[in-house]
Amino acid sequence: MTQCDVYIGPLSGGDDPLDWGRDPNIGNVPGILDGTRFPPRPYPRDAFSLLIGKIKDGKLPGKQVDWGAWAANVSKDDIIAFINEAYEGDRTYTDPNYWPHLYPKLQELFAAVHALPDNERFALTACEL
Repeated sequence: MTQCDVYIGPLSGGDDPLDWGRDPNIGNVPGILDGTRFPPRPYPRDAFSLLIGKIKDGKLPGKQVDWGAWAANVSKDDIIAFINEAYEGDRTYTDPNYWPHLYPKLQELFAAVHALPDNERFALTACEL
């Protein structure tokens, strides 16, 4: 079964901030910054598909970086706006009694994002495993 993740990683230190120097068919993705894996969200508004769509439409600067991964070069504010859009109206993360085991996950993601350094850019990554 395929697993689709969205997470935040560091940009590359090379000439192309979205190329980590590995094989573009296997493993050319950034590592995951602690606490930045996005919690699950049901299709059709899942964060994975939303991020790929925003990159393809040019709404976020990015590209396909691996056979099953896309990454965008984003600011902390871009990440917060993306989270708000991706999880808007999702009862799982607004009602603590609906799915109590998932409810805190979105707040944990927000805490990790707010702890990121200001004025830096990051790789917002959609990765299919």
